[in-house]
Amino acid sequence: MRFLRCLWRTPPPTPISPPMPDKRYTKSTLPEKVCEACGRPFAWRKKWARDWDNVKTCSERCKGDLRHKNRAG
Repeated sequence: MRFLRCLWRTPPPTPISPPMPDKRYTKSTLPEKVCEACGRPFAWRKKWARDWDNVKTCSERCKGDLRHKNRAG
């Protein structure tokens, strides 16, 4: 009897909706650059939106390493 009550109270199944279009921003569609300090690729971030052309390093640490290399050499 309990089993029948659970089935009676369950809502009817929802109709299958059409697939969603591709999201605008996915990791595979973001632009990438190679870090000048460590050589690893890094992807665009929203905080770099204004000056993406001037971004050269992937992190603050690499930025410091690059400065140290330029000062020493």
